[in-house]
Amino acid sequence: MLKKFYSNNYFYFGLFLLGGGLLSSLLCFDLTWDFANYHYFNAWAFINNRVGYDFLVAGINTYFNPLIDIPLYYLVENFNDYPLVIFFVQGLWAGALAFVFYKFLRLFFDVSSRQGRLSVFAAWIIGITSWPFFMQIGSSTNDIQSSLIVMCGFYLLFKELFKAKEKQRLWIFAASGLILGSAMGLKLTAVIYCLSSGLALIICHRFLRHSLKTITVFAVCGLIGFLLFNGFWMLKLWQLYDNPFFPFLNNIFHSDYYINESYRDENYLPLNWWGYFLHPLYMAFVNKVSEGKMLIIDIREGLTYFILVAYFIVWLKNKHKNVNHKRFVLFVFLVVSYAVWLALFCIYRYSIPINLMASVVIIWAFVDFMPKGDNLKIIYISVANIILFSLLSTPYYSDVWSHHNYKSKIKPDIVFSVLIKDDEYKQRFAEYEQKGQYAEIEDINLPDNTLIMMHHIPGASILPVLAHKIKNIRGVLLKGGRIHALTGFNNKKIIPEIKSIISSHQGFKVYLVAMHEESEESKYSIDMIEAKGMKCIPLINNMFPWVLCVPKGTEKQIFKGIKQ
Repeated sequence: MLKKFYSNNYFYFGLFLLGGGLLSSLLCFDLTWDFANYHYFNAWAFINNRVGYDFLVAGINTYFNPLIDIPLYYLVENFNDYPLVIFFVQGLWAGALAFVFYKFLRLFFDVSSRQGRLSVFAAWIIGITSWPFFMQIGSSTNDIQSSLIVMCGFYLLFKELFKAKEKQRLWIFAASGLILGSAMGLKLTAVIYCLSSGLALIICHRFLRHSLKTITVFAVCGLIGFLLFNGFWMLKLWQLYDNPFFPFLNNIFHSDYYINESYRDENYLPLNWWGYFLHPLYMAFVNKVSEGKMLIIDIREGLTYFILVAYFIVWLKNKHKNVNHKRFVLFVFLVVSYAVWLALFCIYRYSIPINLMASVVIIWAFVDFMPKGDNLKIIYISVANIILFSLLSTPYYSDVWSHHNYKSKIKPDIVFSVLIKDDEYKQRFAEYEQKGQYAEIEDINLPDNTLIMMHHIPGASILPVLAHKIKNIRGVLLKGGRIHALTGFNNKKIIPEIKSIISSHQGFKVYLVAMHEESEESKYSIDMIEAKGMKCIPLINNMFPWVLCVPKGTEKQIFKGIKQ
């Protein structure tokens, strides 16, 4: 009875969820830049029917589908005073993904044997300690959530592909397509795995009972899943900006708000053809700095690259002998997914499913390439243990996005360097009593009907935080700044609309400047704003180094911490 209980999927699922929640509460990881910019704001704007009202405040990210951000939004709204509760619930997504990954691994190893069970555990621990997975546990990036949906789709797809043709069920392929399309509908970066799974099915068509029919159904259901979760947002963007994918694919839809090209983040793409070909080795062993200039000690890309080359050489030596059914399918999905990821984004945090699949190949290689001689075997196992240690220690030696600052304030050193009366601000900062909220801003007495004119991003999340106390607050982005938030937008359309919002506003007006340490633009913005008769004061918070600029003479009334 007890043995049956412990082998129950519900027991393991609950155990994985608990583990994910507790680990998230311990780590307190978050990409606070993105949270401060759009994850909190987008859901708030959508729920409160403000889409298009707060103009361009999160830059390009203003126009991302807000649906996937809604769970975190409601967590912050209801548990802002209890950040560990938010982290625990956010960690459940990682726990669920770890469970699905565990079920996925059982498709490739014989768990009835001791070696199979050890292989599952080794592959599982290698997968969850990859930098993209581990560093996003509990964060607001939504890549864990997106990967969870993708891996659910992959699990169904692989499980059915591994069956004999006559036992395959068409509705499973339909369900898999629906799930993968839903992942893309919620977060467009999942297009990597929608495209790669379609291409991989075409390559693996000989394993399908009715290949043309199956692939067609898979693709159609994928489209249905995409429209199910993104169709409403496409309609909204079409109504507002004449482009259902705005600002993407604007070379096709020609919205007047953006230039005639499709927006694309090219910051991490290789610069030439050999850069693409050698990227796994380059990232693993040469340039270990990526994703916002962070140090990433993760050799998985390079290791998997060598392993795949070794398998290819073995296949050639065996005169193109057919490989195992399961192995062929996984190799195809892994290679195609990596190629699509590399071609479209090359942003490491989008590669969670790729790293999870690669962990299976790593364990296969360890067993397959084991030498026969005892002496060689000892050396081989010793080297394998060193490699295993390197893989598992990735989270320890690599940089994290950030630890969430609910226990501390954003240090204002950046803004002190450009503002007068440093000592006064430092004293106010030191005397401020931290509340320990997930999203915290000091109490300020802005009047109702205030327009916040923003210089640089991130800054949008200040609007939902202040909206709890200020009625009719509104935001507009004036200047893009460090990462060119306004680059690509059609100034002939954007600038007149921004000027119209400002000139027609009858209430109070203030400026918000996002300070970037490496940028002179933020400092220049402060000088320019103060020249207009404004007083710029650091805003104590736990999200980003912000400076709030108010009309001179009103600062003592607005900022409670300023001494009278």
